[in-house]
Amino acid sequence: MDVMNKHKHESGFTIIEVSLVLAIAGLIFLMVFIALPALQRSQRDMHRKNDMNRAASALNRYKSNNKGELPNFPNPVFSQVVGDTPLASYLLPEGEQVNDPDGGDYLLRFWKIPGREPNISVALEFKRVVFITYNAKCDGESIVAAGGRNLYAIQFGLEGGGTYCIDG
Repeated sequence: MDVMNKHKHESGFTIIEVSLVLAIAGLIFLMVFIALPALQRSQRDMHRKNDMNRAASALNRYKSNNKGELPNFPNPVFSQVVGDTPLASYLLPEGEQVNDPDGGDYLLRFWKIPGREPNISVALEFKRVVFITYNAKCDGESIVAAGGRNLYAIQFGLEGGGTYCIDG
């Protein structure tokens, strides 16, 4: 028997098989790594939309408890942190917090100049600013002047792009 014709067969993976498995694992990791920030951004925007819906609900409750009137402010443009507004008791029942998902307070900006709506593209530069425009309604992502005395539109720039608008 010739010793050279005997091949010793060892079990194990070839370098090509190992490389292929590592390449596939790397692609899966890369896909998760790319998708995760978009998913987190989407979750934060969903939280913000829920907070804006809470603000609309608070305004509607305020109106129903105050003969259909919206909160009145001395200046045409008035900004306050949520906890300092007349809506605080409607927005923050039993000591609840309403904060942006990033952790800071929302700044409510009440806008009472009919026909001169805020430039939301400028506002997008400022995080956590919620525009509440009186005598207005939503037209898609933007707002337009409306004839109703107690109508309002709530507008907020989303992190993922675009604007969320609710009217009441």
